[in-house]
Amino acid sequence: MWGSLRNKPSNAAGPKKGSVWRRILWALRINAVVDLQISIQESGDVTILDLQGRATIGADSDLLSGHLQKLVANGVRKLLLNLADVTQLDSSGISAIVETNVSLGR
Repeated sequence: MWGSLRNKPSNAAGPKKGSVWRRILWALRINAVVDLQISIQESGDVTILDLQGRATIGADSDLLSGHLQKLVANGVRKLLLNLADVTQLDSSGISAIVETNVSLGR
């Protein structure tokens, strides 16, 4: 369900018919709030990402994945993720981290 809602253009009108849950999910998609802050710093040849907040499915894990992919694409090979201030990490956030680790191993 998320995939079909996520692919609609932002100016598309929400669903007029359907279940209450579908309308709620549509409203959440439009009003999505990113609960993850990422600050990036360097120490020698190590790039440090300080994460704060939630790294969960949706905009949060997409933001994390995007930052990690850009860093790897720009040649960064040594990453340190500071998760001390992460309040919630689900399988989507873990997946973003693991995918980056696998790509660095190649």
